[in-house]
Amino acid sequence: MQELTSVERISRQLKHLPVDRVGIMEDFWVHTIKNWVDQGKMPAGQSAAEHFGLDLQTCWAFNLKVDHKRADQLIAEDEDTRTYLDGNGATLRRHKAPGVWQFWAL
Repeated sequence: MQELTSVERISRQLKHLPVDRVGIMEDFWVHTIKNWVDQGKMPAGQSAAEHFGLDLQTCWAFNLKVDHKRADQLIAEDEDTRTYLDGNGATLRRHKAPGVWQFWAL
């Protein structure tokens, strides 16, 4: 079988058709990517998907909010964080810094 593109590969996998290899997806912390760039292990400006030949970058098909049409509502902001009311009625505080995924339920 000839080599497939990422789109062809994932599309065929979802249809249970033969593929040249298993599609690859990985997610890296922003701080990890920054460290690799700083250490010269990865070129600046190149995505991890390009660098490692990944087939998918982000895959999240589920909206787990009770009110799935409701956008997060910003209710407070300070120097480092923003506080939101989400579609589940939860109040969440998130870091502003890119790549910091921590959030707290208040």
